Amino acid sequence: MSTSLLLSDLLKNNGIDPKEVVLVRHIISNDYVNKCFTSGFIKEYTQIQHKNRPMFKNSKYWMV
Repeated sequence: MSTSLLLSDLLKNNGIDPKEVVLVRHIISNDYVNKCFTSGFIKEYTQIQHKNRPMFKNSKYWMV
């Protein structure tokens, strides 16, 4: 018997509606992203993402 734990389960158990969350993935092979990541500035890089993109408009939370 196996048990599955889904990301949506973790979110719901902590009072977060999964519909309010957008998952953001950065391509580390991109030189600029890689420099930000290896220098510890991926959070700052993410914060300058364009908030008017359709996938960000209806999200309350970003998971990077």
